[in-house]
Amino acid sequence: MSSNWQAATTEPISEMLCYYTNSTSKMQLIRVTKSQNLDLEKIVFPQQRLLFEAIPEGQLEIYSDQAGKQSLVEVISCQSLQVNQVQHKPTVVETLPLYREKSA
Repeated sequence: MSSNWQAATTEPISEMLCYYTNSTSKMQLIRVTKSQNLDLEKIVFPQQRLLFEAIPEGQLEIYSDQAGKQSLVEVISCQSLQVNQVQHKPTVVETLPLYREKSA
């Protein structure tokens, strides 16, 4: 019995973490395109922040309600939304009591 299922790509998908903020006063619909099987479509409320994964070739399409119709407002490269992840060495922090009782 042969399988009809085939992987969409033989190369591993290199995902990156991206960050977007809806800095408007209106709800937006965002959609990641060119995503190689990574589908994302989400309503983003005003001032809401969103972390999502995308491939470097991905694009974020931003739609807003204009005259009762969803219209494409902006297209942003996902590479420009990539989060720079920095690993820090743990540091030891000395904690001090908030107050001290006076000794007699």
